[in-house]
Amino acid sequence: MNALLSSASPDAINTGLPDDGEASVLKTLPGPVQARKIRTRDGCARSDLDVYLNNPHQRNTDGRAGHASAAHLAILQPPHLEFDVVHCIADGKDYLLNGHTRRQVWNDDLQDDPAQKPEFVNITEWEAETLDDVVALYEMFDASEAVKNLGDEVFGTMRELQMMPSSALIMGAGWLEGGLRMIRNLAHGEFGVIKRADFNLKAALDEAREEIGMLDSLMFGDKVEIEDSTGKLATKKTPKPTAVAATVMLFILIRDGVEALPFLEAVRGRHGTVAGEEFDPVYGWYSWEKSGQRLAYRNRADVNADMLRRADWQVYINCYEAWRNDLDSLDGYPHGRKAHMQAVLDFNPYAKRRKQ
Repeated sequence: MNALLSSASPDAINTGLPDDGEASVLKTLPGPVQARKIRTRDGCARSDLDVYLNNPHQRNTDGRAGHASAAHLAILQPPHLEFDVVHCIADGKDYLLNGHTRRQVWNDDLQDDPAQKPEFVNITEWEAETLDDVVALYEMFDASEAVKNLGDEVFGTMRELQMMPSSALIMGAGWLEGGLRMIRNLAHGEFGVIKRADFNLKAALDEAREEIGMLDSLMFGDKVEIEDSTGKLATKKTPKPTAVAATVMLFILIRDGVEALPFLEAVRGRHGTVAGEEFDPVYGWYSWEKSGQRLAYRNRADVNADMLRRADWQVYINCYEAWRNDLDSLDGYPHGRKAHMQAVLDFNPYAKRRKQ
């Protein structure tokens, strides 16, 4: 068995990351930005946001607000309630780090339905030494906000198509845009993400609505009733897969439809088995992300992001194909085997050729 498919327990891996408990309330950021997280205040009045100045580096809030009111903020979602602010020690002023557009949309009455405006928000407070640190911290949050806005765009487009997801995985669906671009590129026999200019998000969502609905029904990232190893029902929160894993899940649902659901249900319930160096395809899937072998591969100097993504796809596809072929272990389906990746490249997902 190839060493990149490991039975090592994720608990045995030292990530080197700090514990995010009470001791990390005061958190100094790494690198040149001199800032630290002070506290989070939940349930603040929305009017409390008015005391914070726009960040000096904020771009064209007026122009962004008009677009956001129509496309991104039509339905209030939990992420819209989260704001970050920073106190600058050098000038004694307080600035917004994110949410400039949301605040203006709500204050300028650009939404017709007042029910879409929250009464309360959650404010996380930071402290920075200089104005340059304030700007640098804003840039960090701006990159994160771009991802959130993409999720808003996907959610708004699904709403336009009368697709009403309910799971945490699909509700926070920023990954769906990149995932569908990836799957669309596979239709051309190429591994990678198709250019946005050549991609129609609305058409892609509409074409995959049935499979997105199936994935949504699995309720990844939510509390669900799942049978344990003894057959008893227990309510627990299911882990939310990474963007790559979720994309592969959607891919195999497009390819095989409902036939893939038992495998994904087993992955969701963590119903894999492992004994020493041997483990079944279900365990192979969900243990891969935090395995020591994946971590070692990711950290190699000669491995880039595209190579890691290809490795992830190979492992996930190999695990699924092993399950489809009723294999009890992953011998014969190692990470390095390319036959199944070629099958991926040869498959046109939008032809919906499913096994009968």
